[in-house]
Amino acid sequence: MRELDYELEISRATLATRQDSLHLTIDRQSGGVATLLDLRQAEQLVDTAEQAIPVLQQQIDQTEYQLTLLLGQNPGGIVRGQDFMKQGVGPRRARRIAVSIARTEAGHPGRRTEPSGG
Repeated sequence: MRELDYELEISRATLATRQDSLHLTIDRQSGGVATLLDLRQAEQLVDTAEQAIPVLQQQIDQTEYQLTLLLGQNPGGIVRGQDFMKQGVGPRRARRIAVSIARTEAGHPGRRTEPSGG
């Protein structure tokens, strides 16, 4: 879910940047510095960025719907925690996670593990 949220955030930022670029290209074209081709290309980039947002929003909605059904809840939005980019997993936390996984696996002797060494 957070990955889709982050993709949506990136798409919105991309759209804003491309709209700014379009405005600059319009100014340049009206000043005789940019060609009509430059203007059309800038318009196409804005159109492409605009089309990505509804697709991502639909993917988010579908994922939320599927998750609420799996949880046995009525369909609806899902409350998110911390932003995707603010969830930094530093080296210490990554090591704690790896140790925790190793301990969990060690507690399950019936679980198959890959042989180490060679």
